[in-house]
Amino acid sequence: MSRAKIFMLSIVLLLSGCTNSSTTTPLSVGNTPIINEPPTSSTTQVFNPTSTTSPKISISQRCLSVGQKEIPLHDVASGVVLIFPNLLDIQSGSVNELPAERATPGLYGGTQVSPDRNMLAYLEDIQNSQKNISDQILWVVDAHAKVLARISFDRNDLGILNWLDNQRLIISTKAYDTLLLVNLVNNEQQTVTNELPLLDKFPFPGGPWWRVEYNPDLQWVAYAYRDDDASLGIIVRDVVSKKVLWQSSDGVDSIPAWSPDGKEVALIGDGQLFLVNHSGGARPILPDDVRQQAFSPSWSPDGQRIAFWNAGDLLVYNRQANRVVDLCIPTDGSLPPPPPLWSPDSQQIMVSYGVLIDIPQNKAYRIQEASITIINGWMNSLP
Repeated sequence: MSRAKIFMLSIVLLLSGCTNSSTTTPLSVGNTPIINEPPTSSTTQVFNPTSTTSPKISISQRCLSVGQKEIPLHDVASGVVLIFPNLLDIQSGSVNELPAERATPGLYGGTQVSPDRNMLAYLEDIQNSQKNISDQILWVVDAHAKVLARISFDRNDLGILNWLDNQRLIISTKAYDTLLLVNLVNNEQQTVTNELPLLDKFPFPGGPWWRVEYNPDLQWVAYAYRDDDASLGIIVRDVVSKKVLWQSSDGVDSIPAWSPDGKEVALIGDGQLFLVNHSGGARPILPDDVRQQAFSPSWSPDGQRIAFWNAGDLLVYNRQANRVVDLCIPTDGSLPPPPPLWSPDSQQIMVSYGVLIDIPQNKAYRIQEASITIINGWMNSLP
């Protein structure tokens, strides 16, 4: 009998009475399996992002003063924030501890909030008597840290996880040749095979700290590649038609960020922030006369803005207004800097060292609760 067990508790999204099934056959989109041709450099067309014409995007400065005074978070914000390993309800002040002893925090995939901002998913490593990881557990909890799902895996190779939507999670393996797709509604587990041309499978620190990022419908993917000359870059690929949509060849600086609707992906190429669509169009965001050192793009939950770092400052791109605003909020000095964290209502941004930006109020605050730790998750409050 398999050691894999799924304990499902009551949740609207998680249906009671479903049976568990597991398969290692490649995941299919319709009738098309997600298996691509063997890696060959000749099948990969190179797109040079620097040759794309700059858009007519206005850019301006709106420098916000932070000051030294620390403000209690409940004075300026609401919702539930993850101050690992606890969930803090901002307005009530209640604190709930995550139900895991060896969960990994991390800013780049250790914990992930669902798209609707009502659930938190994370992995726990179980060690044997020799202090080696023998099993792993996927936890899904609500904003009160109530367990919604607990999935135990008889394996030790699972790494970064991502929500595809409010029902499905995709988890990378440390070898990056496959990913595990977990459906929380029907309890199904499937394997996604990453036979992608030039896929970079070198372990850290030889390669970047991410490898494969699928969009929600699993029909196109952004991934780190390494060619025969050991050069690093990013490929955006349609996995159904097996067509390269876009490729950069200047290294890998930031994790790609998919838009909430899955129709665009924000990528960094040669310091420029690009929005790449499914037709392969790459729209640069920073004008040519602006210093281009972009990092860590982050979409607002409503899909209307992208917050990102550029040349040491926090910038916000407004899609509807087609405008970039430099808020003059500096990074904490880390490289790459962690992606900015959006509030569930898309009105506020928090950066890793405890500064909160209120966009409608045009103000910035130094947060009291963040003075001793890092806030790396922001959820809706629950009754």
